[in-house]
Amino acid sequence: MTGLTVANTIIEQIGSQALYMLGTWKSQFFSDASSVKFRIGKNVGGYNEIKITLLSDDTYKVELFKWQKAQGYVIPRVTKYAAFNGVYVDMLHAVISSATGMALSITRHYANFNEYEPDEMVLPKEYHMFAAA
Repeated sequence: MTGLTVANTIIEQIGSQALYMLGTWKSQFFSDASSVKFRIGKNVGGYNEIKITLLSDDTYKVELFKWQKAQGYVIPRVTKYAAFNGVYVDMLHAVISSATGMALSITRHYANFNEYEPDEMVLPKEYHMFAAA
């Protein structure tokens, strides 16, 4: 698969109902040769952008970003980041739901929203000040 074929396949696999529940509109999709990126609505996780990349082993890397404009900066910066590696197609909804706290289906309920933990997570400095030394 090349070009927009990968992006269209990822969008199809997520499904239009799930994208609607995420607050995503078609004009907000960006893609390259192996990934698709889109903005999402307000959620418990605080993320506002998701990037899904097809890896060479036919699994996905799901990255979630929180972009925020900082005072005095023209360019927004990432203030929160989480990544899930090795995600299979049937796990996409559950991974996105566990990170954002958003239900992606009216009929399907996930037993545990916190079932999947990110492989890497970066938090801003204010989150680290309460960590044990």
